[in-house]
Amino acid sequence: MTPQAGTVILLRHTRPDCAAGNRYLGWSDPPLGEAGRRTAEQVARLLAQRPVDGIICSPLRRARETTAIMAAARIKAAPAEEDERLKEINFGAFEGKTFAEASQSHPREIERWSQDPENFVFPGGEAISAFSARVREAGLALCPRIEENQNAILIVAHAGSLRVLAGAWLGLSPSQYWALRLEYAGWATIRFTGGEWGELVELASPATFGIM
Repeated sequence: MTPQAGTVILLRHTRPDCAAGNRYLGWSDPPLGEAGRRTAEQVARLLAQRPVDGIICSPLRRARETTAIMAAARIKAAPAEEDERLKEINFGAFEGKTFAEASQSHPREIERWSQDPENFVFPGGEAISAFSARVREAGLALCPRIEENQNAILIVAHAGSLRVLAGAWLGLSPSQYWALRLEYAGWATIRFTGGEWGELVELASPATFGIM
């Protein structure tokens, strides 16, 4: 599922309104908070210097609102479209909880998750394997689009879905996907030059550019 040419920028949405405390946030659909909107505007001005030929985003509100801010900052409008497969994983009963809270309410499930993460199913939610499969399917569908455009394709989504895309395109094993860290408003740039895997040419934090 690796494109043979082209470039992608994988951008994590900025901080949503309810993100305090490192809580699991999957299919819940809060808007961006004030701080998140300010950060998005700053990142948008920075990334507006990089030409893109299209923007693909998750349909969840925090990704859509980040995408709208990215698109509005561009002198030359880039078409934006949504892909349902790029949604974050459905955390089910863990949704809105911290790890400590989930450990207290579902200790057996937490133990199973630590022992066999690739086959874990969140109670009342989604299997990690099914989540990874749908995101990889989205990545495969995007390959021709990435190859045929002269400039980059910008993908705005979530920590989980972007880790799966990046991991698949960089040739990592599923167990290695979660080592890729993208903070809110962080981005990764991957370049494809005809090899078996893409090349990670940038892994950026907004703080590096003085954006908080």
